[in-house]
Amino acid sequence: MPSLHLYLLGTPYLTVEGQPVEFGRKKALALLAYLALAPGYRCRRETLTALLWPDYDDERARAGLRRTLAAITETEARPWLHADRQYVTLVVDHPLWVDVGALDAALNADVGALESAQELYRDSFLAGFSLTDAAPFDEWQASQAQALEAKFGRLLERLTDHYLEQRMVASGLETTQRWLRLDPYHEAANLAQMRLLALSNQAPAALQHYRRYAALLQTDLGAEPPARVTALARSLEQGEPVVPPNPDRIEVLPPPPRLIIGRDDVLADLRARLTPAGGHGVPEVVIQGWPGIGKTTLSTALAYDPALRASYPDGVMWVALGEQPDPHALLAQWCHALKLGVDPTDTPDALSGRLRAHLAQRRVLLLLDDVWEVAHVQPFRVAGRGGGTLMSTRFNDVARALVSRADDLYKVPLISDAAALELLAALAPSLRHHDRETIMALVHDLEGLPLALQVAGRLLHAEASMGWGITDLIAELRDGRRLLESQAPPDRHEVARQTSPTIAALLQRSIDRLMPDLQEKFALLGVFAPKPASFTLAAVQAIWRDNQPQAALRTLTDRGLLEPSGDGRFQMHALLVMHARSLFAE
Repeated sequence: MPSLHLYLLGTPYLTVEGQPVEFGRKKALALLAYLALAPGYRCRRETLTALLWPDYDDERARAGLRRTLAAITETEARPWLHADRQYVTLVVDHPLWVDVGALDAALNADVGALESAQELYRDSFLAGFSLTDAAPFDEWQASQAQALEAKFGRLLERLTDHYLEQRMVASGLETTQRWLRLDPYHEAANLAQMRLLALSNQAPAALQHYRRYAALLQTDLGAEPPARVTALARSLEQGEPVVPPNPDRIEVLPPPPRLIIGRDDVLADLRARLTPAGGHGVPEVVIQGWPGIGKTTLSTALAYDPALRASYPDGVMWVALGEQPDPHALLAQWCHALKLGVDPTDTPDALSGRLRAHLAQRRVLLLLDDVWEVAHVQPFRVAGRGGGTLMSTRFNDVARALVSRADDLYKVPLISDAAALELLAALAPSLRHHDRETIMALVHDLEGLPLALQVAGRLLHAEASMGWGITDLIAELRDGRRLLESQAPPDRHEVARQTSPTIAALLQRSIDRLMPDLQEKFALLGVFAPKPASFTLAAVQAIWRDNQPQAALRTLTDRGLLEPSGDGRFQMHALLVMHARSLFAE
């Protein structure tokens, strides 16, 4: 049976049995690239028309989709495309290979697979490809490109760690140079480059690299080199020998957070809670907060926190669980990092037991991000004596069930107005010259939610870079619909798991778990005015026409969609009110 190969990392093209397949339409290739990130996914026709023909009316958009599908079915790629009246699917019944999927698979494999996978990343996702009349597609492409670039950086980091540990200087330098071309500001990449140069008796070259790195940070970011890099440079200046990193240290890390503003106090508090203290047992902390409040960003920041890393000298292990985790694959990734054997027949319990035994006497910090169910956590609670665990969840009931003491639950606060202004200005510098009163009105509407502020800042920067005014866009953002329809930031791990991760889609994941009658009641809460939406039991009784709404309110609170104010009232974040209103309008 013939096989279809899709090459999306770099200039995109596809082959059937090694022979290139040509289309007469660019949108045919765009459609296949979109479907290829989730083979087997049944994509609604309306999603594709909105993505590829956003400025057309419904009839013309549907006609454009029909012509594009016909262009594909007239080629050798026809067997892999299934389309009915509602859905379009890239089927997996026939042999199919996608370089993006192969790169994903390599991240959980051994060093040999990582070395081979380097060749897959020819360039950024769909490099040089764009659609002039489909802004939503270009926005999706950009977000995927950033997410895949971060994944490739993780692959290079794993290889670099291996080469350092084995003192394979030539291979290590080749890999770090590629890593630095990808991200010249990355602390670990610059640190590895200096260590490798020093290990090859090139201390002057290592110091020269440090000076170039320091100048780059100062010029581009107005920042100083990280403390670890500066400490290594001082050691080299004093002629001290450089040793590779502790080969027994475990590192399973997410990409570092790109931007954190207004969270110094929160990080300090969490750092103090997680720092081991003699005689007080193993630290275990759960963080909970609104969807989009930045739980993943905080968890990621703590993974790179120098003080916490010093408190856990044997390593840091991070994992994103999500709604439907694959415990075998995720535990296998941890086992690979520890160089523990993994067999396809191993059960999650077997892998968990192996990890627990190995970590029994090691001081390792475990970070379990985005927990949806209490049962999902159990296989990953493998911290031993001297270890620590941080878990994050959007759900109040899950958070309460995970902690053994009330003090171990940390409610993540919203960021202040001043921090919100600083965050918007960092994302869209032109706002510094805009009417402050208008910007403050937007800040108040977004109620200190980092996810909403990041998306708003990105949209405002894009609008300003076109040379247009941003007054109309600010009005659209305050209304909410433009915000909900926008793509989520690419550094969220859900982005890699969904084909079209809009803000509304991310919020809807929490709503979909409710029973239909509760989904309807949630939508009805959209009648309350945000900023903030605060209401009494009597008000809820009126709009729900339910004299006994306590059980439903309790469930919505448990699901992290409401928060009690402590005075008999309930609060709902403005972004959730906007989403509820959009559901009510349907």
